[in-house]
Amino acid sequence: GSSWKLDALKEFSQDNTLLNDVVALRHDDVWAAGSQNKDSLMLNWDGRQWIRIAIPSPGTRTDINQMAAISADDIWAVGSVQQANGYAALALHWNGKRWKNVAVPGSGSNTDFLYKLSARASDDVWAMGEAESDSLLLHWDGTAWTIVEYANAHDVNDVAAVSANDVWAVGYTWDAQQVLPYIQRWNGIEWVPFDLSFLGPNKTLHDVFALGENDIWVLGREYETDKKQDTFFALHRTGQEWQVTSFENKKWDGIFGLTADSEKNLWALVRYADSARPIRYGLNERTRLIAPIDRWRQTDQTVRLSWRKSECASQYEIQVQADAPD
Repeated sequence: GSSWKLDALKEFSQDNTLLNDVVALRHDDVWAAGSQNKDSLMLNWDGRQWIRIAIPSPGTRTDINQMAAISADDIWAVGSVQQANGYAALALHWNGKRWKNVAVPGSGSNTDFLYKLSARASDDVWAMGEAESDSLLLHWDGTAWTIVEYANAHDVNDVAAVSANDVWAVGYTWDAQQVLPYIQRWNGIEWVPFDLSFLGPNKTLHDVFALGENDIWVLGREYETDKKQDTFFALHRTGQEWQVTSFENKKWDGIFGLTADSEKNLWALVRYADSARPIRYGLNERTRLIAPIDRWRQTDQTVRLSWRKSECASQYEIQVQADAPD
C-alpha cells in the first residue's frame, strides 16, 4: 500500500493493553504479542479479524518481548515469566497448531529475561537478554537452548544472525569510567571483537540488522556531556570497512527498531518528545551520489508513543497509537 492505516483492535483495547512486537508471514497470517492487565496477550490475524491464541504460562505472569518467524509453523517468542523465587527467561514455540513452552537454561540468578531474537533457520536461533546485571546470550540448535559464553564486561543490546557461523552482537562496555561501543562477531568457534576506536567514547550501540554477509547496519547513541541533547548515528559495514552516518542535526530523542522489507529498504522509528515517525533508507537511493544522511527519508505518518517502566525488568515498553498524516 501507499500509506499507513491504524487497526484499532477495539475488542482488545483497554487502558492496560500493550503490544510489544508484531511479525507478519502473509497478509492473512500476522502475529502480535504483548500484555493486557498484566496477563500475556497473543493475537493472530487471519485476514479478517484478530483472534486471541492461548499460550502456556509456567508462572504467575508471562511477558513476551519479541517474536521471530522462520515459517508459518515455526515461530519463536521470548520474554520472561514470574515465578515464586523471581523471574526466569521464557521461550515459546509455535508448531502450526499450538504454542509450547521450551525449556531455557537458567543463569543461576533469579532475574533472567530475554528481549531480542534472531532466527535464521529451524536449527539456528539466537536470543539475547539479561541475568541480573550481566547480558545473557542463548542459541537454539534445533534440539535445545544453550548459553553462549562471551566477555562479561560487555553489555549486549542486540544480536543478528547471517548464518550459523556468522552472528553479530552489539552493545557497550566500560573502560576507565568511559562508556565504549563494541561489536563482536561469532565465527562458529569464538566471539571476535572489532576495533571501534574511531568512534570514540561515550557511545553505545543498540540495534543491529544484517542484510547479508557483508552488509551490516547498526544504530547507536552518543551521550553528550556538554550539550543539551544526545545525538544518534548509524554504522554500515560493506566488505571490511565501516561507514558512519551522524544524525547530530536531528532533534530526535531516540532511533530504534531497525528492520528491512523484502526489497532491502531499511526502516526505523525516530522518537520525539511525545511522538515518532518511521524513516526509510531506500534501496534505489543508495546508488545516488548523495550524502548518506540525505538518503534517510522521513515518512508522513505520525506514531504516538507512551513509555512506562516495566515492572519486571529494566527496560521500557512501547504503546503505539497512530495519528492522521500531517
